[in-house]
Amino acid sequence: MDFHDSSQVFFEKKNKATARRSFAAFSVVTMAVGIGLGILIGRYAICDEKSNSEDSGQLSYNKEADPRISEEIINQIDAEKIREYLRDLSEFPHLAGTDADYKQAKEIHDFWKNEGLDEAFITPYDVLLSYPNTTDPNVMNRIFVYNENDDIEWESALYEPILHPSENKSNVVPPFNAFSAPGNITSSELMYVNYGRVEDYQWLVSNKSINVTGKIVIA
Repeated sequence: MDFHDSSQVFFEKKNKATARRSFAAFSVVTMAVGIGLGILIGRYAICDEKSNSEDSGQLSYNKEADPRISEEIINQIDAEKIREYLRDLSEFPHLAGTDADYKQAKEIHDFWKNEGLDEAFITPYDVLLSYPNTTDPNVMNRIFVYNENDDIEWESALYEPILHPSENKSNVVPPFNAFSAPGNITSSELMYVNYGRVEDYQWLVSNKSINVTGKIVIA
């Protein structure tokens, strides 16, 4: 009868189990690497095929394009005509939402239709707009700066100066600060508020402990 050392049998079994686990782990890793390589090869093969197809289509499109068409379009661009269009569009005042504004929109609409455009339309919008008073100089948008004796140090002009005779048009809208409420501000403090956004005021309060109430802000 042969007798075997029990510790030797134990280690032989342990080594066999470890070998089986190592082989199984190696098989799993090999399989994962193989699947990954297969995905990458398939992915780039499809991309290359699609890219080559798109490139060939682009090359075909460019090859079939008639260079005479682009030359004809470029030759029809007339700088003087562009200058004329800009002059016509800006010759008369057309404040948004006014009859003059709608008249100009209708003229542009008819222009494109006459030029052969298949579809042209005017889309109305309901918006909140601010308009200045243009009839009463006493209530028109003006800014006055007074000194400590309540004497006028400076006042804004009702209209901008005419720099060229062609600018002398009727119904010109005077400069105004849209959406601003009229009122009097008595303050000798000027405060810069960046863009004047809500976050700009919040930054002044949080970082500089500055409250602009009662001050004149400059944005």
